[in-house]
Amino acid sequence: MEREELLEHLGTTYDVVKEFEDLDSEKYKLTRRRDEWLGDPTKISGEGKRNLYLVGSYLVIYLLLFGSSVYDGVFGDHNFFIKILLAFWYIALLSGLGFLYKFLFKAIGAKIVSKKTFYLEKISEVENDIYELEQQQTELAEDIMNFTDVPEDYLTSDIVGRFHGYVSNRRADTLKECINLFEQERVQNNMKRELEAANKQIAEMAQKIGSLDSSLKQ
Repeated sequence: MEREELLEHLGTTYDVVKEFEDLDSEKYKLTRRRDEWLGDPTKISGEGKRNLYLVGSYLVIYLLLFGSSVYDGVFGDHNFFIKILLAFWYIALLSGLGFLYKFLFKAIGAKIVSKKTFYLEKISEVENDIYELEQQQTELAEDIMNFTDVPEDYLTSDIVGRFHGYVSNRRADTLKECINLFEQERVQNNMKRELEAANKQIAEMAQKIGSLDSSLKQ
């Protein structure tokens, strides 16, 4: 493969691989959004409605127990007629609270159900988008493997871009030379990182020894 032909081949490979990676990035964002919605019980389940029902039940029981003791303590010394009036007032109060709670329960419950339906629809839409992205990726993967000569282990936009740079800067003339040069640089970079990590450990150790020596002299 001639140099200009290789440059064109690597450029086309880069464009297709980059498109594949962009689709993968978009699929990751959609998948993360879907998983967040699935992991929130207040969005896709009846958890909020059940909790509301329990709170209301505890409130009614509390009013019945505590309210009766208040009634006996505050109104226990009144005559029979006053007691009857206060009893009706107490029953009316509980009934009013019951109707109010029932109204609020229905209103908030309807909102929760509406919210649940909304997020289920959104999750369905996101899953359809993910499926379409996966279909596009499958087609792109087939296209890449059918036309490119770059080995699969090197099919990333970063590596293919570096191969293009090697040929463009005349550091390599063939795909094999690009691969060899890349592997050499990778080994050198790994050795450099290991050396930097070792130097950092040595510097930290020297600092600790210096601090210990200073404290002993004191």
